[in-house]
Amino acid sequence: MYRWKRKSLVPEEWFIRKSAFTGQETYFPKQRMLARIDKIKNMKDDLSLDELADMFSPMPTDVRINKNELVKRNIVTKIAADYAEQYLGQSESYTFEQALYVFMLDHCLQTGEMNLDEGKFLLKTFTEHYKKFDGKNCDLIFSRKMGVSAFMLLSAGSDIYFEPAVKMILRVSVAKSIEELKLKITTM
Repeated sequence: MYRWKRKSLVPEEWFIRKSAFTGQETYFPKQRMLARIDKIKNMKDDLSLDELADMFSPMPTDVRINKNELVKRNIVTKIAADYAEQYLGQSESYTFEQALYVFMLDHCLQTGEMNLDEGKFLLKTFTEHYKKFDGKNCDLIFSRKMGVSAFMLLSAGSDIYFEPAVKMILRVSVAKSIEELKLKITTM
């Protein structure tokens, strides 16, 4: 585990250190760790540890991808791609970050919890604030109060507390979405 941590295959924040009567012990989020181990085992024959580390890294890659290719390869729906174009601009190809924004938009639309009109606020939140995280893990929060929706980005794993009338609709790990998007782009 510590070797994988040094190689950035397992995030530092998954190593939870707690005091015990025998000294200090390390715990892990069981389900996330088991899922990561399974992914590494399944991919290690095709990719080196460094390539796997790039795959699991929360840092966007330098890949550019055509909007039509995103749709054709079923990475995002045509509805999400066409809608996002209004806010990301028309271009032959998207940067990885722009593709991530469309991917996140599509994911939130697919849950049925968000509508297209709310999608513009998701895209604005990403385009205005995502770069401020500078490669650090963050989560997208979608909340609603009395029919008014709001989006925010905050450091991954941070506790968040709302007043009682606010309902958290979605909390999406951007790092996990980056990992999924990288996997979809490179394996198809």
